[in-house]
Amino acid sequence: MRLITVLIWLLLVVIYLPGFLRMNELNTILRSHKQQEVQLVEKNRIAREEIIALKTSSFLTEKLARRELGLIREGEWVVRGGSKITP
Repeated sequence: MRLITVLIWLLLVVIYLPGFLRMNELNTILRSHKQQEVQLVEKNRIAREEIIALKTSSFLTEKLARRELGLIREGEWVVRGGSKITP
């Protein structure tokens, strides 16, 4: 009787252990994805705020255009490395 009980327990372990291990692995992956989701939601929130700020502030739009695109106003001169470049 004892041998049958031990065999049944071993059979149950062999059957359920791989599923249990896979479930733990998937839970770890799920936690990682949830953390990434939180980070992406925050990045999206910041991006939306920047878009709103750029749409409503001509100062910020000009600042971004100057910094990212190197744009200048008509009549301005760009000075780089000590030499003057005409517009």
